[in-house]
Amino acid sequence: MSNSLLPDKSNFLEKYAQVEELLKKKQGVSSAPVETKPAPVQTVKETPVEKFQPDPIVSTTTPVQTIEEKPAETVQQDPVEPVMSAPVYLCSKCGTAHNQDDRFCGSCGNKLIIN
Repeated sequence: MSNSLLPDKSNFLEKYAQVEELLKKKQGVSSAPVETKPAPVQTVKETPVEKFQPDPIVSTTTPVQTIEEKPAETVQQDPVEPVMSAPVYLCSKCGTAHNQDDRFCGSCGNKLIIN
């Protein structure tokens, strides 16, 4: 492998400083240190705060109604009679319920087994 392909690094810092100097000149920044002045102090004028005016619609003189707590009433219900419901058909792959007439699962597309 030939050394002619490798860049000369002996004066890298010098070249880097030259490039930075050119960039600063291009951007209009001088290399001389810039003297900065403190920003002028601005005074804040205090404005008087308006007094709180209550909303005329909402009045604090309106009496507040309290809710009385009552013990829960015991309600007797008739015994529940078992209701005959239609059989539930479930997909063997995903478990989604379907109608007896369905041939494929609407959720996963699996072919349904009809018993």
